Amino acid sequence: SGAGESAKSVDAMREFREFTFNLTSAEVDLLNGEKVSPVMGDGSPLPGAENLLMTVTVEAVSDHDPTYILPPGTPGAVRRITTETWSGARKILEATWLSSAR
Repeated sequence: SGAGESAKSVDAMREFREFTFNLTSAEVDLLNGEKVSPVMGDGSPLPGAENLLMTVTVEAVSDHDPTYILPPGTPGAVRRITTETWSGARKILEATWLSSAR
């Protein structure tokens, strides 16, 4: 159902965000352009999300202004991660958050 997919998409976004907390900036960069199945915060498959797919965009951004995308190759500690959750050809949800090296 539409409501069920929306609720599962919210779960997928929350868990994927938690998953990225354990990654280095270099590991986060490797996710750019990937299409992934939803995972739990520990990296295991998210139950009940078999029909969903997530697209990931990662951009290095200015530490002082996260709306400013840094040129390729410019070192930066802050990454802006945008994910979209899809069910077939239908986009269900989009979310963006910042991640910084710890």
